[in-house]
Amino acid sequence: MFAALRAAMKYSVALPVAIELVEEIYRAMKDDGSINQKERSKLMSKFWKLVGVIQIEAGYEPKSKPVKSKRKAPKKAA
Repeated sequence: MFAALRAAMKYSVALPVAIELVEEIYRAMKDDGSINQKERSKLMSKFWKLVGVIQIEAGYEPKSKPVKSKRKAPKKAA
């Protein structure tokens, strides 16, 4: 019990975002426990929001845009 309270105090800045993510996970799950692609995309967005909050709290500057792959898409045959 005390460990949970200590963790809540230590991570109080990220706690609301983390709780929002967990609640969204429960809402997104179907009866069989699966999550469709659209919902997974929303969840990943909230996950990266949580990561950003943690990075700011740790003193790092979060990246505003995700890193894109440097690989080029294959050219289509004409």
